[in-house]
Amino acid sequence: MRWLGLTLLLTACDRGPSDAEAYRTALVTADTFEAARTACTHIRDAQVRGDCQVTITERFERVAADDCSHVTDPVWLDECRFLLAERVGKTGNLDLALHICTQSRFRRFCAWHLLQDGVDATIHLPAAEAEAVLEGFGQIHALKDAPFQFWRIRFRELGGQGTPIDEADCQGLTHQVGCEEALTRHVWEMLETVARADRPRVCALPRGQRVANQGVPSWTLGPLTTSAEAHWESERCPRGDAPR
Repeated sequence: MRWLGLTLLLTACDRGPSDAEAYRTALVTADTFEAARTACTHIRDAQVRGDCQVTITERFERVAADDCSHVTDPVWLDECRFLLAERVGKTGNLDLALHICTQSRFRRFCAWHLLQDGVDATIHLPAAEAEAVLEGFGQIHALKDAPFQFWRIRFRELGGQGTPIDEADCQGLTHQVGCEEALTRHVWEMLETVARADRPRVCALPRGQRVANQGVPSWTLGPLTTSAEAHWESERCPRGDAPR
């Protein structure tokens, strides 16, 4: 029995720190990224180890292209690259951030998040200046609809701020088609939202006045928005309810 006890003691010593101890070292007490990375490798549970390896890149705010190379689990590696791309994007290096996105299985969602950050950073700019954000997204095959997504996000953000949408902003843009498609989708989605509570009442309202923010129409009525509302009426309003 004494030999058994000694064997168990030696085994425990050979195993090194517990997963909890190694995890705490990596996330709390390690002074450098390298020390934290070493602590993570001592974690035996693969899922906890992967979580540790990703979390330390956030703790030390790593932004180098190879800062996820130490992550051993494929799924956690993709998660690491996703988060790394977001951090790199915030430094202004969009090309590197998008390149990192292409290495992840979450490449579309990753690129979409960078696009959303781009919208947020340019929301105060005129449309023609704001769309310059799209220049770097041509390399992302997983986000070929980047222009449509950019304007769709922008219209939502502007609407949330109470700023009316003007279809004239789409005119002359490099990505005018994407802007116009997003505008049409935006009108449809907003009409669907306000009509949920009382569709007949919404159908009976004049075009351009069905959706409002703080009493102000959500979009300036023009050929595109008129066409979008007319299409919505034909699909959603009983005959005779919509104004002609």
